[in-house]
Amino acid sequence: ASIWFSVPSLLVYGIKMRAFNSSQLKNLRQLIFGGEAFPKSSLRLLANIFFPRIELINVYGPTECTCICSSYKVKKSDLIEDKILPLGEISNNIDYYLLDNNNNLINDERIGELYLGGENIAKGYYNDINSTKKSFIQSHKHNKYIQLFYKTGDLVIKHQNQLNFIGRKDNQIKRMGYRIELEEIEFALNSVDYISES
Repeated sequence: ASIWFSVPSLLVYGIKMRAFNSSQLKNLRQLIFGGEAFPKSSLRLLANIFFPRIELINVYGPTECTCICSSYKVKKSDLIEDKILPLGEISNNIDYYLLDNNNNLINDERIGELYLGGENIAKGYYNDINSTKKSFIQSHKHNKYIQLFYKTGDLVIKHQNQLNFIGRKDNQIKRMGYRIELEEIEFALNSVDYISES
């Protein structure tokens, strides 16, 4: 195989288990990862093994978009800082915009929630009308036409045509590609008899 695609957690596990070395995967050209942030300490270890022989590419694409929405090719300079890798440039087949807390369109370098639209966007959640109404909106973008957009909940900032992840609008985290609502964990802990508050 010449392309590897997985969540960072699998690669981190492989690094911790010392499953990778520079003599392996001779035909590999690209190592693509997404679904969660890649811890920089582990990314540095991976880069020490494979970089620059193999391109390291960070991709972004919520499940509701059924595709990769953006990609970013890791540079040597990215390994120095502890910042999260950029999400990169949005793909040509994806429409997007950023809105501030007052639902105003953002065109400059300010933080906003990312909305994604296009042919690959889901129409909603199966048998869940309430969640669909909260997450999928009909929108006029630049007064062109009405299109369905997905509210990602991801806060990003656009800098030199690159999107950079800042955080979440809610308390959702990602672990091994799975979405976890921290409130659900809190609720489960609070239902245990000997826990009074979490």
